[in-house]
Amino acid sequence: MNPCPICKSTADPAVVTAFEKMFGTLAQYEYSVCPQCGVMLLRDRPEGSRALYPDNYYSFTSKVCLTKGIKRLFRRACLKLYSGQNKFAVNFLNKLRKPPSIYEWIRLARLNSRSRILDIGSGNGLILSAFYNEGFNCLLGIDPNIPEAIRYARNFTIEKRSIQETDGCFDFVMSNHVLEHIRNQDEFLTEIGRVLDPKGVAMIRIPIKDTYAWRHYGANWVQLDAPRHRVLHTLSSFEMLVRNNGFEIADILFDSTGFQFWGSEQYEKNIWLTAENSYSVNPGKSLFSSGDIARFDLRAQELNAQKDGDQVCFFLRKL
Repeated sequence: MNPCPICKSTADPAVVTAFEKMFGTLAQYEYSVCPQCGVMLLRDRPEGSRALYPDNYYSFTSKVCLTKGIKRLFRRACLKLYSGQNKFAVNFLNKLRKPPSIYEWIRLARLNSRSRILDIGSGNGLILSAFYNEGFNCLLGIDPNIPEAIRYARNFTIEKRSIQETDGCFDFVMSNHVLEHIRNQDEFLTEIGRVLDPKGVAMIRIPIKDTYAWRHYGANWVQLDAPRHRVLHTLSSFEMLVRNNGFEIADILFDSTGFQFWGSEQYEKNIWLTAENSYSVNPGKSLFSSGDIARFDLRAQELNAQKDGDQVCFFLRKL
C-alpha cells in the first residue's frame, strides 16, 4: 500500500465513512486514517469545483463593510499604539474599545500598518476587510474560485488566481481554512515559503482532528465537512508537515467557537447547515435557544484554554 504522505507509515489505515451535510446531498465518502500520525485523508472526491463551492458557499456571500474617514483614522492610531507592544497603551486601548479578534494575530506576528499581507483563499475578502478597517495599507487577497476580481480600495484588492500564479514578497501570509481543502500540501507550503519574506510569518488556520469535537461527534463533527475537506490534521501530523517543508511552529492559538457544538448537534439529527431550520440560516427556527448558544460558546472557550478546541491558528517561521 502507499505510505502515509505525512509520516510515511505503511501500516493499514482505518476507514471512516462520512456524508455531505453542508448542502444536504448526503453523498457518502470514505476517509483513511493513519494509525501512526492520525491524519485523515479523503479517498475519492468528485471532480469540478462548482458543485462543491456553489455561488452560495459562505466565503463568497459574507458581507464586507469598510470603515472610512475619521473612524478609520482613529482605528489606525489605535493600531499604531497596539503594534508598538507597549503594555500601558495596550491596557488603555482594551478599556477604550474591545479589540477585534485580529489584534491577537497582529500581536503574535508583530505586524504594523505597513506590513504586506497576503490572504490565500480569501473568498470575497471578509477577513482582509478587518485589517483594512484597522488601518493596514498593503492588502492582497487571492482566490481562484471567485467569479471575478474585486477592487475595494487602492491598497485592498482580491484577485482571481491561485498562489502558484502569485508573485511578490509578503510580511504576513494567511491561509484561513484553506489547507484542509488541498491535496498536495507540500506544494502549497513550498509556495507560501516562496512569497514569504525571510523574516515574515505565515498563519495557517485549520480544524484539528484529535480534539474533543472529533472524539465526541466522530463522523458528525461539523468541521469534517466531506468532501470539501480533503485532509484533516492532528497536532502531530501538522507539525510533521511543516517541518518537512522548512518551517517551524512559532506560536499556537486555539480559537474554536460554539459552531463545533451546534453544527455537530445538527448533523447528528440530519439537519444540514443550509437547511431552513439550521441555526446559521434561521436561528428562530433552530433547535437551540440563545442560552444554548451562549453555553456552547462558553464551552468552546474552556476547550481552547485546555488546548482541546477544534480549530487552531498556527504561526510559522522559516527554519
